[in-house]
Amino acid sequence: MKLPKLKLNINIKSLLNYIFVVLISSVFVATILIALPLTEKYLNNTPYNLNTKDSSYWSKEYILTVDTQEQKDIEKTRDVLFKRLRAYGIEQMSVTQHDKDIKVEITTSKDKDATEQLIKNTFAIQIVTRKDDVNYDDPENTIRLSSCNKLQSYRLDRRRF
Repeated sequence: MKLPKLKLNINIKSLLNYIFVVLISSVFVATILIALPLTEKYLNNTPYNLNTKDSSYWSKEYILTVDTQEQKDIEKTRDVLFKRLRAYGIEQMSVTQHDKDIKVEITTSKDKDATEQLIKNTFAIQIVTRKDDVNYDDPENTIRLSSCNKLQSYRLDRRRF
């Protein structure tokens, strides 16, 4: 008994071409979908070329000397500086430690004075009270509350809270 031959009229070239196009397009779409979450990682590490940017960008290097000798305090100071600058939105920064010094390099378009205040100011909190001999109810003296010599230090400080 002979088996009948099946005659299939399939064009193999067009079928392989169709499969190839589907595979290439799916790889392309998958690559784009995989790369989307990683774009932020690569864009944050790109260097800023100040020659091609406009004049609003500026760059400066600060070297801060820390009064303490303990390594833990120096690392805390470095971390606080990094968090402040990152929260403010500095585009490119480098906060490194060299012995007792902390080196801060900044490239940004943010306000120069505000950025320097973030680096230079310790934002230490001092609790004050009104002095007894100053009349704070006098309507003619409008600067009485903003003058530091009219306030006295209180015995509590921020470490007690």
